[in-house]
Amino acid sequence: MKRISPALVAAMIATIVSIAAFCVFYTQGSTLGYKDVFSHLEIGRRMIAGQSTGFGQLGGIWLPLQHLLMIPLVWSDALYLSGIAGSVLSMAAYVVSVWAVFRIVYNLTSPPHLPAAWLAAAVFGLNPNLLYVQSTPMGETIMYASILLTVLGLIRWVQTDRYQYLLLASLSAFALTLVRYEGWIAAVSLIGVVGYVCVRKGYALVKGDQKAQGLTLAFAFLPAIGVGGWMLWNQLIFGDWLNWLRGQYSSQDQVSTLVLNQVGNPVVAALTYWYGMVHILTVPLVAMAAIGLVVMLIREKVSPIMAVVLSTFVPGAFLVYGLYSGGQPMQVMEIDGSIYNLRFGVVMLIPVSILIGYLVSVLPQKFYIRTAAAMVGCAMAVGFSVMTFASDTSKTIITNQEAHEAVTALTEQRELSAWLSENTDGRILIQSFENERVVFDVQDRIVYEGNPAWETALNDPSRANIGVVVMRTANPDGVYKRLNGASTMGSWSLVHRTGSYDIYSQEG
Repeated sequence: MKRISPALVAAMIATIVSIAAFCVFYTQGSTLGYKDVFSHLEIGRRMIAGQSTGFGQLGGIWLPLQHLLMIPLVWSDALYLSGIAGSVLSMAAYVVSVWAVFRIVYNLTSPPHLPAAWLAAAVFGLNPNLLYVQSTPMGETIMYASILLTVLGLIRWVQTDRYQYLLLASLSAFALTLVRYEGWIAAVSLIGVVGYVCVRKGYALVKGDQKAQGLTLAFAFLPAIGVGGWMLWNQLIFGDWLNWLRGQYSSQDQVSTLVLNQVGNPVVAALTYWYGMVHILTVPLVAMAAIGLVVMLIREKVSPIMAVVLSTFVPGAFLVYGLYSGGQPMQVMEIDGSIYNLRFGVVMLIPVSILIGYLVSVLPQKFYIRTAAAMVGCAMAVGFSVMTFASDTSKTIITNQEAHEAVTALTEQRELSAWLSENTDGRILIQSFENERVVFDVQDRIVYEGNPAWETALNDPSRANIGVVVMRTANPDGVYKRLNGASTMGSWSLVHRTGSYDIYSQEG
């Protein structure tokens, strides 16, 4: 009978843990806590159901891979409305990530040390905040899986010089460029790593067969297609190659209206990310990883393997720059008195788990010190996770705490969405941006900014066959600005009002 590989066993355990964590957070109602989850699910749904379907509904801001992967699932009302259509992708990516962390540390150690690989997988896979994020329809864990698979492929290429590993790494980097924009910077850094490895391997760079150039370009081709393809899409659909960066509803556009302490202040930006990272990882894990980094630097110096591992720090460094430049908002209690986007700190679990596994692998094996340290570390990771989930996770898991606060903040939108579903018929004119939770339950009926009938409906709802008009009166949206008091609304009656919304029907 063929023996099951330890990495596969780790993936099987991760699958059980993933499902159990999802059940915990789903019963709490926090898997749909982050506002962005509604955008992701709605984009996936719009492509196959609604007033205007097709790939044009991908838009130009959110990168497309997650939404394309949702297509086989979002057709189901139950999977869509529950969020499972998106959560299952995050959970699958989480399992792949745990498997990849195990394999990376196992291949880093010489000779391969199974206990160290188990410890790295436990540190990564049992982190309560990661377990929350993987339960949601967000794209972060797909990014983690893409990074880890790229790193694993490059490590195996460095060690074996087999080109199929470089190709697999390139494919993973291609996926990375289609998930989140941090992935673009990570992909660029990985291209640099491939070039550096080629030079360190002694391949010709500018003379001879120029093998270094060829391999670097071969690796770079697919991620370049990912970035270039998305920019071309924006040019074709929106007439601007950089619409994803500076267009309406882009991160830059949204952040411009916020007052953030981090913008323009590198110290505050770094401190903000530090506090967020510590909330996610805890100080002891960060300290152990720092020791592991020093040990690796001493042992590996500037080896190709060291360069590959260092690339895992790039997404975190880019997020610090994002806080400084205003491209990525994040808030922590220590600086802002509130929490927002703490999930940005979870990506640092990747280098931390790898470095902790590496650190244990270089301990002396005399008296089984190395194995004992790994076993104790695994037991502590399990114990910490179990104790966290045995307590009030809405307070002990900071990403879940943020989600619970968001659920409360979206109460009015959730109740209005239910009211529209139960009390109205026909097409609904509503701006989707900032009203994502209102739109969610009635997605198939809405005419919104991405619908060809949008401008016609704003000019005259009756001519566009609109049955219901929803205006956001608090922080007025585009529908309110165009139609409040307009002559075309003369035959429409106010049928429902909340603290922030007025709902009109032509039939009263």
